[in-house]
Amino acid sequence: MRSERINREFGYSLVELIVSLMLFSVLIFGMTTYSDTTLRDLGLENRTADAVREVRNTVSVMSSELRMGSNISPYLPGNDPSLVSCSSQLTASSTTIRFLVVHDDVSATSGIQPYYVGYMYDAATRRLLRGEVQGLSTTSCTLPSDDPLSGSNARVIAEKVVQVGAQPVFSLNGSILTVTFGVEVDGGAGLSKTQNFSTRVFVRGI
Repeated sequence: MRSERINREFGYSLVELIVSLMLFSVLIFGMTTYSDTTLRDLGLENRTADAVREVRNTVSVMSSELRMGSNISPYLPGNDPSLVSCSSQLTASSTTIRFLVVHDDVSATSGIQPYYVGYMYDAATRRLLRGEVQGLSTTSCTLPSDDPLSGSNARVIAEKVVQVGAQPVFSLNGSILTVTFGVEVDGGAGLSKTQNFSTRVFVRGI
């Protein structure tokens, strides 16, 4: 008799076991959900940081080229600037820019080579593209007939790029070019993160 009474006093009823299991299940579910959310947020932050880094590198190259897009003549030692004065001939729309720039080229006779360069934002694919075609000569101000942003010349240089509201991606005001866009990364499960980016570049020789 006493043994049965002890078992009844210290044992668990079926209802108590079910309630305990339910509470334990809720606790495990909450911990799992929290872990998944934390990992997903961390992954989204990392992907956003990678996308922003890619765009910053792209804008750095673009800015460098734009700043070099001055007259060709200073790049030609011994040439009279009055005889060779090719400006960058920068043209800009809300989604494209095109300009002349000179790069070092050991294969060229003068050691430099002008290029007609273009950058373009493609809203349909959310990409930035860059293209270039070789300039005619270091003493010619004539633009090449080929478009640097044609399908065969343009290359993707940044992805996950979006416009910021109604602002143009490229805006030229005098000798100041403003570049504005955002980077949007999809984290799944309805999560996304957008980081806006804007820079102003002083363009010489327009």
